[in-house]
Amino acid sequence: MIKHTNKKQLLRTVDDVADYIIAELMPVEQQELAVMDEQAFQALYAAVAHNIIDEFELWSGNDALLNSCFNAPCDDDTCTDPAHIILQKVQEKLRLGQGVVIIT
Repeated sequence: MIKHTNKKQLLRTVDDVADYIIAELMPVEQQELAVMDEQAFQALYAAVAHNIIDEFELWSGNDALLNSCFNAPCDDDTCTDPAHIILQKVQEKLRLGQGVVIIT
């Protein structure tokens, strides 16, 4: 697990942050996010965007992550919103089944 104090130095790409967020979610939360419709996704985004921006220092020093966000493929008007780009990547990974790991 990544220490919270080292996030700025270690999490420098959209994929890294998405993987970190997925690892922090409970399996039921992962499943909910994977199947979430657009309206629910936008509500979640509105609730967590500020936390994503602050936690990963998107506008205050984590330039590598900010650049990774702006270089991510995007087809709509969210291309300039790093928090939205990250949350979309989380949902994309969960929908592809990359976020669920069950250890017995």
